[in-house]
Amino acid sequence: MNYKFKNAILGGTFDHFHLGHKHFIDKAFKESEKVIIGLTASKLTKDKLLSSIIENYQARETTLKKYLEKKGFLKRTKITPLNDIYGISLTKKNIDSIFVTDIGYKNAEKINERRKKMQFPLLKIVKVPTIMDTDGKIISSTRIRLGEIDREGHSYLQIFKETKEFLLPDSLRDALKKPAGKIITNIDELSYTARNKFIIAVGDIVTAFLIKNMHQADISIYDLNTKRQQIIDNDVLNVFPKPQIVLNNKPGTINCKTVRVLHELIEKSILTKEKAAIKIIGEEDLLALPAILLAPLNSIVLYGISGTGMIAVTATEEKKKEMEKKYLDKFEKLA
Repeated sequence: MNYKFKNAILGGTFDHFHLGHKHFIDKAFKESEKVIIGLTASKLTKDKLLSSIIENYQARETTLKKYLEKKGFLKRTKITPLNDIYGISLTKKNIDSIFVTDIGYKNAEKINERRKKMQFPLLKIVKVPTIMDTDGKIISSTRIRLGEIDREGHSYLQIFKETKEFLLPDSLRDALKKPAGKIITNIDELSYTARNKFIIAVGDIVTAFLIKNMHQADISIYDLNTKRQQIIDNDVLNVFPKPQIVLNNKPGTINCKTVRVLHELIEKSILTKEKAAIKIIGEEDLLALPAILLAPLNSIVLYGISGTGMIAVTATEEKKKEMEKKYLDKFEKLA
């Protein structure tokens, strides 16, 4: 087979290996006889958003090798640690090309500037188009860690842009009374489960319990009602954080406008480390479901079930898919 290039290079973190990564790698191997892949070293990932949940080097390398082997590329590649933007580009004179996305283009130009000074042949810079998700945005590992999309580019937020309201069918009422996560029995267990995690609290009892016994959740959602009765005790009311916004959500529904605002507050809280509270006019119970779908990976969504107690749901990739397919897909939609 005739290739455009003999020895190509590319680099990346390849965290939460996704559809965009596959497209990027496939393009390089389609046009190159051999490819050297620089895999970002863990020390360079510390400043990335939600760096604590970036997979370690070994895990990322293992996933990358599995894909290369599956595609028949493994024998044509070499994986090396990437400790800076240059990698092996300043030591291998016979490299002829570098594959990049829009984000990496400037670094490729810097590499060529250094190679020119060293009297190395300049690399042909091949820009590979980025892949978009179902929301029309770039698929990225950062957005996967943020919980916005899955690895195939399915946007969880887009679900709540396509309709105005979700209505809970009677057939799901009993199913939603079953815990979607771990039942918390005491404060020590909660402290251990939620330690150093981003926390979303849904419900008055959960919100107040956290403030009294641990600390305010990063996002608190409450309606100042318990068991459908308005809270009138000032000692209790004074516990609740001042809401940044008041939103509507009728009983037995999920208001999509409210969900979109919830997503904005989650993103803002992650970036600024500031806590936020939402007061709901109506009922907040079902907002636990979109909270799980839109929560950053490895975060905790806490909600209560009457007669059962406090439930802690860890927002994993698997749990998000389960919540969508098992529950949300069965809701009635109002356009």
